[in-house]
Amino acid sequence: MSDEKFPAINRLAPIETREGTKASYIIVAFLNEPKENFRASEWPQHVTIIRPFSTSQSTEELVQKIEEVASNHNALVLHGKARRLFGPLMNIRVTKMEDSPDLLSLYEDMQSALGSDIETIGKTFPFKAHITDNTGTPVPPGTEIPLRTISLVRIDGDNRSVLHTVPLRNQGVT
Repeated sequence: MSDEKFPAINRLAPIETREGTKASYIIVAFLNEPKENFRASEWPQHVTIIRPFSTSQSTEELVQKIEEVASNHNALVLHGKARRLFGPLMNIRVTKMEDSPDLLSLYEDMQSALGSDIETIGKTFPFKAHITDNTGTPVPPGTEIPLRTISLVRIDGDNRSVLHTVPLRNQGVT
């Protein structure tokens, strides 16, 4: 399938607007410490908190909002539920997670903090917690997954850069 058929999904490049270029980002919780820079095909295992979006907000503004939300949320534990394929081409391996009111609250507060100046890239789906694990060992159903931090990742074509990682409160999660 050509990149031209799904340009926003496959390349996730910055979007040109009347006001100028908007930078593209994603907010995730990595399962392990990631490399600072990696290619889209090398995504470390992670839980997506906010799906890819573009915004004219500065990185500093985004970091400030993420830090504020993180300071109001405790670290949490998710539980693996079932293995699935995900994405527009159904080629991304994921482990669906049990519903988590704490994770849903983190997602909702982050969406609210980011405000209306974000543009979601690609189709919008209801929030469904899952671990993307194409490059890691699959997470078996029933596994407990602690989430202690959230990270802002810049999307620039096929390149990803971890710009900032913020701890969630109460790091006593095991």
